[in-house]
Amino acid sequence: MDEVKKVLKKIQIRHLHAGQPNTELEKVISALSKNKKLEKRILLFEGNPYHGETLCGYSKYFVELGFGVDIVANIKIKKEEPFCRLHEEKVNIYYMTMFGTALRTFFMHTIIARYAFIFISSTIVCINGEVYSMPNIIEMTNVKNKTFYVEHDLLNIGIQYPSSFVNRRRVFTLIERISEDYHIPMCNPHYFGLTTKPSHSQGITKFVAIGFMHDGYKSHYNLLKEIKYCQKIAGNDFYVTLIGAGKIGDVLHKVDNVNFIGRVNFETMFQYIEQSNFLLFMLDPLNSAHERYLFNQVTGALQLALGFGVVPVLCQKYAKAFSLTSEMAVICDDSAAETGMSRAVLTTAEEYKLKQDALLAHARKTHSLSLSNIKRALEA
Repeated sequence: MDEVKKVLKKIQIRHLHAGQPNTELEKVISALSKNKKLEKRILLFEGNPYHGETLCGYSKYFVELGFGVDIVANIKIKKEEPFCRLHEEKVNIYYMTMFGTALRTFFMHTIIARYAFIFISSTIVCINGEVYSMPNIIEMTNVKNKTFYVEHDLLNIGIQYPSSFVNRRRVFTLIERISEDYHIPMCNPHYFGLTTKPSHSQGITKFVAIGFMHDGYKSHYNLLKEIKYCQKIAGNDFYVTLIGAGKIGDVLHKVDNVNFIGRVNFETMFQYIEQSNFLLFMLDPLNSAHERYLFNQVTGALQLALGFGVVPVLCQKYAKAFSLTSEMAVICDDSAAETGMSRAVLTTAEEYKLKQDALLAHARKTHSLSLSNIKRALEA
């Protein structure tokens, strides 16, 4: 960790934030115009107050393809510092307050048209309760033919914007999705900058779970049952850290094996991951609300597992959906989801190393395929 801290101190990324919304757009445009050779740069845009953790990964792909990258992101993600581990001279970062008219005005500016390509990291932008379709906005500008998108929820296709965008190979998803209606290539952003991979530790096994602690997102309501089962098998030599917004209930708060720290910035979250042995996906095979991860969405836990090499723990139903096998993860039967933690605790150091090596190999394969998909799209 000392080496990591030394490098982090050297990280310098240019940030821009102006005080008033009516001047921010002009200042961002002015700053972008000062960058040399915009025709060899890609504009990476995120209008939401979330998804900031994906931007490092997309930037890495573009830099590897020989492009410079200018990131323009919602000012609300700045305080969480999603770029805290990013150290790349070819990447510039700018922030601005997002509102409806700014989205349209920004992409109609002549400076934006000078970029080699535009990459929108979320097709749908939600600002103060209003929903904006980025494909529909971009379609009204002169950069529509060199703009690409990432779709986080396939239910948006054909509803928030025409399915023709998919047919034109302008849309990516976090994992490859194939149906009767479309074949959407993968672009998985699992790079977070300088990281240290976790290791198997003697003594207490450390678990971490990250995400919104809500029944529709995480199965924290089953955690007490899993802990009791694990105690029967392995005693109390394990610890669970829960990170994310939401509530876990009074009972879990009183459990000595659980530490709920709430929502934290990315540097803090990254450190907890690096100090943990296993990542709990916490997806319930019996919760119908979680089934959206089978077909339409992807949990952020997948990117974290691939990016950090932290061995995931999940049930068979979702392991199959995310192309994770028992060689690279701790997988429990759907009918016995409570056994996942106990299986992880009983994993030996040798078994852990084999799983982690397989997981990192899978991450490299995912990276290679994503890079190939982007290159093919840009060259089309």
